[in-house]
Amino acid sequence: MRSAVASERGKGGPLRKPVPAARWAKGLSWVVRDPTTALAAVVMVLLVVVAAVPQMFTTYDPVQINPGIRLEGPSHAHVFGTDHLGRDLFARVVFGTRTSLGTSALVVLFAALIGVTVGSLAGYGGGLVDEALMRVVDLSLAFPLLVLAMAIVAALGPGLRNAMLALIFVWWSQYARLARGLVLQVREREFVTAARALGASGVTILYRHILPNCFPPLLVKATLDIAVAVLVTASLSFLGLGVLPPDPDWGGMVSNGRTFILDAWWYPTFPGLAIFVTVMALNLVGDTIRDILDPRIRE
Repeated sequence: MRSAVASERGKGGPLRKPVPAARWAKGLSWVVRDPTTALAAVVMVLLVVVAAVPQMFTTYDPVQINPGIRLEGPSHAHVFGTDHLGRDLFARVVFGTRTSLGTSALVVLFAALIGVTVGSLAGYGGGLVDEALMRVVDLSLAFPLLVLAMAIVAALGPGLRNAMLALIFVWWSQYARLARGLVLQVREREFVTAARALGASGVTILYRHILPNCFPPLLVKATLDIAVAVLVTASLSFLGLGVLPPDPDWGGMVSNGRTFILDAWWYPTFPGLAIFVTVMALNLVGDTIRDILDPRIRE
């Protein structure tokens, strides 16, 4: 056995696992070769920039009312046309990017932090701790996500903050369930047993040895969940339970525009396209991250 290993080292140097940097470099080469994935990545970068600095892309005030130009079609002055109050639709779609994408990212981030913490404690602790925490998770998972979120927002009152709190409350349990399963798998590995034999504390083993090995599936789920969160937040705004007027939001614009769809097709169409493009780009990027991090697909 030693001679075989020595011969392999003599041929190509010491045997070692691919480093993460090399893995991501290979993944980027996949992105460049695949036009669809490359386009999705460019769209996502553009959306992030638009959400961060929307003032760079329009000079119009998204909440300024101008009844003299209400329901004007797309033109050089107003690329996406105007709404029923004379507000520039392009400006509202641009500023709505920050609301829709930023809100969705924050919801998924906080839901993941809470869920991973609960799931990790349940999976590593086991026993009564696992039983108690997982029964709470089961109770949350028993209700459809959107229906439960609507009920919570209806009880708290409409608004962006209450919508975010409701979505975090109904979403964390998914991450708790996934994190628990991953921790149960990793905690039986040899390196965890070795760390325990060397006297490492439970907290050190969990956060230094177990959770880093659970990160890839959680990252893929978070990326894909942002796309779902965009749809859910838009749905809440469509129903009047999310962002309140006059703040721009894609779901609210689609809701207002459906009344004028026969006379002003551009009103609900462009916000709807913004939702479609964002969700598609997020799903494609999430699939690419999964392919990069999954060793079976990578091989």
